[in-house]
Amino acid sequence: DLLAALASRQGEILSKAELMEVAWPETHVEESSLRVNIVSLRKALDGGNPYSMVENVAGRGYTFTVPVTRLSDHRAVGSALRASRTESLPNSCARLVGREKLIAKWADEIGAGITTIVGQGGIGKTAVALRMARLLQAAYDSVLFVDIADQAARPCTPIAEALMAGNLTSDLLRQVVEGFGGKTVLLVLDGCDWSIDRVALVAESVADRHPDLTILATSREPLGIIGENVLHLPGLAVPEARQRIDDLATFSAVELFAERVSMVAEEYAIDGPRGIELAAEVVRKTDGNPLAIELAASRVADLGLENLVISLDRPLRTLRRGNRTSHPRQQ
Repeated sequence: DLLAALASRQGEILSKAELMEVAWPETHVEESSLRVNIVSLRKALDGGNPYSMVENVAGRGYTFTVPVTRLSDHRAVGSALRASRTESLPNSCARLVGREKLIAKWADEIGAGITTIVGQGGIGKTAVALRMARLLQAAYDSVLFVDIADQAARPCTPIAEALMAGNLTSDLLRQVVEGFGGKTVLLVLDGCDWSIDRVALVAESVADRHPDLTILATSREPLGIIGENVLHLPGLAVPEARQRIDDLATFSAVELFAERVSMVAEEYAIDGPRGIELAAEVVRKTDGNPLAIELAASRVADLGLENLVISLDRPLRTLRRGNRTSHPRQQ
C-alpha cells in the first residue's frame, strides 16, 4: 500500500499522516511504525540505499524519486523495454534540492551550440546537467552522455573514443564529426576539466560542422571556445549569521542538510529552534556546497550536531569520507 501510494504520485511529497492513513486506515499507529515500514520498503527496492527510490523530505514526509511508467497493454510494455535499453543517461535517484527553478530556466533557454555549466567541485554540475538532459531528451533523436573523468570506462561511441583515446588522430576526429549527420542530438559531456584541451578541440570541431547539434558540458572552468554559452552554478541558499529561520525550506542549503540527516540518522531529525540554528551554522561553514553538506550530514550519527559544528573548523578532517557509490572524484 505504501509503495502504491508513493509511486502513484511520483515526485510529490506525501505527508506522514497521508501515508499512515493509506497503510492503516482503521488503526491508530505511531510514526515509528511508518519509519520501520519505509526502511523495509527501501531494502526490498534496492538494498536500503539511503539515496534511493524513497526519500525522506525533512519535516514534510516522503517522496518516490524515480520515474514511473504506466503500462496499459503489451505494446506499451515493449515500448518501455526498448526505451530502457536505449537510455544513455545515468540514473540519478536523489532529489535535487533548491535547483528546480534554475534547471527549468536553463532548460528552456538552451539551444543548439555549446553550453557549459561551470562551478566548483561538489556544487552539483553533473546532477543539474542530467536533470536538464532528462527534461530535454524528448526533443532529440538521440541523447549521448560521456563521463570524461571515468578513464576506466570502455568507450562505446566514436565521440567517447575521441575524448578518451591516448592519441587523437585526424581520422578519429573525422569519424566523430561525420557520425552526427542526419540526426538531432543532445550531447552531454561531463567532467570536461579532466581533459579540457581535448574536449575543447573535439567539441568545437563537431559544433562547426553540425550547427544544429546541442552540446551540454560541465566543467570547473569554461572550455574557452568561440560561441560557448557559460552558465555559472552557484551554491545553495545559505542564511546570514543569526538570521531567523521559521521554515526549513526557506533556505535550500538548510533543507538539503535536514533532509539528508533524516535519511541517514532519523534520531537526529532537525527540528526545534536549536536544531535549525545548528543546521544553519553547518551550511554556512560549508558555503552552501551540496557535496560538502551531504558529507557533513553523513557524520551527524557519529558526532552529533553540536560536535559536528565544532569539527567543521577543520573541514578536511571531518568531511574526508564520501559515499561508497559516489563517483571516484567525489569519494
